[in-house]
Amino acid sequence: MPDQEVQLYLAASLDGYLARPDGSVDWLKPFQGADYGPYAYEAFYAGVGSLVMGRHTYEQARGSGPWPYSGKPTAVLTRDYVLFPPPPPEVVFRRDDPAAVCSDLMSQAPGHVWLVGGGRVARSFLDAELVDRIILHVMPLLLGDGIPLFLSSEQGAALQLRDSRHFENGVVLLDYQVRR
Repeated sequence: MPDQEVQLYLAASLDGYLARPDGSVDWLKPFQGADYGPYAYEAFYAGVGSLVMGRHTYEQARGSGPWPYSGKPTAVLTRDYVLFPPPPPEVVFRRDDPAAVCSDLMSQAPGHVWLVGGGRVARSFLDAELVDRIILHVMPLLLGDGIPLFLSSEQGAALQLRDSRHFENGVVLLDYQVRR
């Protein structure tokens, strides 16, 4: 499907952290429910066909109540298949390369592939030049420590700004196209 993209849609603190050191994203609660127009989570999620995440992100999602991505094919990239509780039916655990995962997901469902998280997964997709778009919500707070937005790599990525917006609650949105 030619209009499918791999999109990294995420939020980070101003000092560049995705989560606290323990993986918690509780600091995002004050910003939930805000009107981010076409960049609001609901509008974004409506265009998502499938998801990719790492094991830690998967465990975080599983530990916070019912599976939030019901009905959407989800690949969890991990080297450890012994995960409990048993996964929802749409979740598969994968060990192969990002290109194979991406190709399989795009063939399974129309819509964009959302790189939900972790840093290693995002970096592996960026290094494989599979990410088409990065939509980043920069939150107006400093965490001081935590899980970094991007892990280091010898390979960079050139970005072209598509849009930027600021909101009354202090959030700044940056929408980049990844240039090849």
